[in-house]
Amino acid sequence: MRNPLTFGGRLRGDEDPELEDAPPAVPSLSGPSVPGPDESIFADLLHSRAATQPTGGEVQIPDTRTEELRDRKRSGSIFSLPGRENDSLPIPANESLVDRAQRLSRSLDSLGLPISVRTYVGALLAHNVIRQQDLEKMLVATGGDLLQIYDHLRDPLKIPESVLIRCRATSMRMEWVDVNISSWSPKLVQYLDPSLALAQRAVPVSTHQSSAETLVVTYAVAVPLEPSPRVRSARSALDDFARINDWEAVVLAADPSRVDSILNAHFNGVVDVAALKAEELLYDQGTPVRDISQLDLANPVFRVVHSILTNAVRNAVSDVHLQPEHEDDTLQVRYRLDGRMYTSMTVPAELRDRVVAVMIGMFGMDASERRGHQDGGSTVLVDGLPVEVRANAMTVGDSHDGRRKVTLRLLAAGVQHETIADLGFAPDSLRALQWLFARPSGAFVVSGATGSGKSSTLHSGLRSMDRRSMNVVSIEDPIERRIPGVTHFAVNERAVNERARVTFASTLRSVLRADPDVILVGEIRDPDTAKTACDAASTGHLVLTTVHANDAASVPARLAALGVPADVVASTLRGAMSQALVRRLCTHCRVTAEHSHRSLRDAGLTDDNQARLLGQLKEFYGLDEPTVFEASSTGCGECTAGYSGRMAVAEVVVFTRAQREIISNEAGAEHRLRRDIRGRGVRTMREDGLLRVLAGLTSVSELERVFGFDADFDDD
Repeated sequence: MRNPLTFGGRLRGDEDPELEDAPPAVPSLSGPSVPGPDESIFADLLHSRAATQPTGGEVQIPDTRTEELRDRKRSGSIFSLPGRENDSLPIPANESLVDRAQRLSRSLDSLGLPISVRTYVGALLAHNVIRQQDLEKMLVATGGDLLQIYDHLRDPLKIPESVLIRCRATSMRMEWVDVNISSWSPKLVQYLDPSLALAQRAVPVSTHQSSAETLVVTYAVAVPLEPSPRVRSARSALDDFARINDWEAVVLAADPSRVDSILNAHFNGVVDVAALKAEELLYDQGTPVRDISQLDLANPVFRVVHSILTNAVRNAVSDVHLQPEHEDDTLQVRYRLDGRMYTSMTVPAELRDRVVAVMIGMFGMDASERRGHQDGGSTVLVDGLPVEVRANAMTVGDSHDGRRKVTLRLLAAGVQHETIADLGFAPDSLRALQWLFARPSGAFVVSGATGSGKSSTLHSGLRSMDRRSMNVVSIEDPIERRIPGVTHFAVNERAVNERARVTFASTLRSVLRADPDVILVGEIRDPDTAKTACDAASTGHLVLTTVHANDAASVPARLAALGVPADVVASTLRGAMSQALVRRLCTHCRVTAEHSHRSLRDAGLTDDNQARLLGQLKEFYGLDEPTVFEASSTGCGECTAGYSGRMAVAEVVVFTRAQREIISNEAGAEHRLRRDIRGRGVRTMREDGLLRVLAGLTSVSELERVFGFDADFDDD
């Protein structure tokens, strides 16, 4: 289903999403024929167009007509405008307006007009809105563009907007119903969820029992004049809603202003017609990037959406959570900044569903779907910066309740780290990483918790390479960042449909036949991927990947547990790393820590590592003595709660020949490998964090938050 809200230019008639996938109408096979356009005149028009039509491209109607066509007298049955003399034939009793419009539109097939224009013109003729000679002038004057046709019908032909909308409904193969707030019964509210009514601009108008004793509810959907994907999604949403409640739905078209008046009065919400019209006009099938500056900030819903996204990007937020609150029906907007959650704003109850619906539609999901979960995403422009957004929408609580939580993951192109030097690694860790990324072959594996920066490290490693002289390939689920000079392949291992499933292993095997030099595999999750990756690493390719393991010493054991022979692991694995992210203290407001605040001993400083860490403090940071800081309780204008940004703390191991021999011997390999790594002075993640505490870059309390400190439980 198409996205119900995108941003960009005008929609041409041949891009109408309501019509492209519609099934062909069944022509009437009985009843007297109704005259259509004069075929001889349109034949001349077609001949004139063909003579001037360039090869390829869009069909253009010429501005000039032949002398013969201009002088020809119109004769025969004429389709008249309302209020003028009506000399058209009556509609046969057994032919509906919809069928008649479709039949008349098919008579225009030879003109090569877009399907949306043909069906709308057919509706104009079926409703006796326009005469044949006016139709010819209109097509020539407008060039067959649907929006220009609307303008031409308004002026100079002075056709009322309500008539044009009714023809629009007929062209969409929808029957019409007249609704009026004065005769509408408030008892009908029970047949449609208010949030669904507002999202789909629909109201129930009547009920009756079918012959099978099934309740049938008739709904009226507001049909705008401009092409809108919402109308088609409304049909599906109303059908689903009725099916859940064990009744049938009949969906008809109605005047938007009358539907809106009922929604305003009876469905506990205010329909902002300007917002809905903007939603329909900002639809653009061909624009991959949407600029939120195009939102109408006079509209409260769009103003909230603009504020949420703009503040998130300006503050380098990684995730945005739109979380409904059951107590007061509000929507809490929460940001994840430097790994911590903060509440940014509270959206009032009357705007909650509409803000959520716009966000869902903006990122390619179906705003009418209220069961289960959806995934989407797109690229938006915020302050001129392209921001790639991955989105998720889930129903919370009872599915009939209609509340949905939306989560956005923001990947701002303008703030991506260029190289691994920007990630904040300690100098010795940085040197080891640079050496590993420069290997011509073998495997380098990164481990860490979700959100620990594993992907950022690998992507930054790719940026440090000479991608112009190598074939660099990335296989991810999903693609997180696109890097110039890297060929990206997306996999979909979680697809329910077996045919749609694309795995890491199958994609990797295909990539190996495409002459790669460097291959990034997003994650090794299964034996097939593990074995294929190690095979690639042993045949002259550099393989970069991630696994779930507690520390660097656990990585070889994890690969062995996935079925890779120990000797293959030993021969292919060049290095391993485990990492985490800690917040960096704000240098503008950090304060000296009191000794009673947190003991460095609790943080992991021991007699065994103290001399080593103090030596590295002098070597790496030029400090003779440590100065331990903590975050300011109030923060300052340069930070958030005393912290500004994050940095990586890591255990980086480049395996030696002796360590490879340990790995190849399966019995007790992990324990012996860990002991050998420690004996060579490689810092653990926690020790690396402690080094940053001694350097004044982060705090003891931040280490405790990330790693946790061993302590006895006190129940006093």
